[in-house]
Amino acid sequence: MKNAGEDFKNLLEKIEMDDLSKLDFRVQAKDLVMKENGLIVRKGKETREGLLLSEHAATQFLNRYDIPVKEGKMIARKDPEMFRQIFNDVVNEDDRGILIRARKTDKGYGIVRAVLSEDYSILNNKRIIETLERHVHENSFSGVESFYIDDRRFHARFTFDVSTTAFGRDVYGDDDLIKCGLDIINSETGNSSLRIEPMIFRLVCSNGLKAWRTDGDIIQQRHIFIDNDELDKLVVNGINTSLEKSNNIINTFEDAKKIQIEDPVADIIRLSEYANFSKKLTDSVIKNYFIEPMKNRYGVVNAFTRGARDLNNHQRLQVEEFAGRLLVDEEIYEVA
Repeated sequence: MKNAGEDFKNLLEKIEMDDLSKLDFRVQAKDLVMKENGLIVRKGKETREGLLLSEHAATQFLNRYDIPVKEGKMIARKDPEMFRQIFNDVVNEDDRGILIRARKTDKGYGIVRAVLSEDYSILNNKRIIETLERHVHENSFSGVESFYIDDRRFHARFTFDVSTTAFGRDVYGDDDLIKCGLDIINSETGNSSLRIEPMIFRLVCSNGLKAWRTDGDIIQQRHIFIDNDELDKLVVNGINTSLEKSNNIINTFEDAKKIQIEDPVADIIRLSEYANFSKKLTDSVIKNYFIEPMKNRYGVVNAFTRGARDLNNHQRLQVEEFAGRLLVDEEIYEVA
């Protein structure tokens, strides 16, 4: 068993390290100016290095001023001087406040992580995880199974020993063990709201299967003002929902094993086409199916979650969510 305390300690250390280079400031948009070298500074501070727009921040800037993103980024690449003029013209006419979330670099200038409205409330990763740590140990917390962090997304996956359950045998003759858990997804840069979602973790192959859920099963909080008591309630509700939902899905697993599939590979191809998955991903899912070739609905779903393991974080979550829907939604499985 993992040392849960060490897991949280390591996670918080990585978050704190990530925080060291971050900086935020709120200004009036019209107080900003882009210099000839493409760096953004406050007016009157032109002698300073300034900040460079990241791809994500550039998208947010263009959306803020209703400038088509594709065309705007093309201008930035092909005619930086025109883009600079566009930037300076639109911000000069903007009396609204703006929140700039940035990161220092060792190159002398900073990188703008996000361009956000003045109403955006900061809900940082560290605050969320510190709140979670205060509550998980009351629920037989097992550990931090995985986490991912960049300037657009934070995702951590936690499991609970109290829910470890065997339902039958796997193809190797061992107990097919699963435990429930929850996913924490957050973005400090406006890419998503805070989300706390139930998930299932299958121990035999260490692949996560997010529990299918209705919209009401997701704990979601936009980045608007939220005090510590409200955040506590959200986290506790998220843990309880995850334990309940993930435990309930055990019966769904058992039902899925009873639904026989004549040609699982054909179903994988059909379902992948429906979901617009790439040929590379489809081939990976097929390859992973033959690791545990079960000719039933459960075998098909498990192949998708196995195939998702080597994807980037965003794609992995998408495939896991799709697999969870296939597990219980007869209409999606048949219509696809």
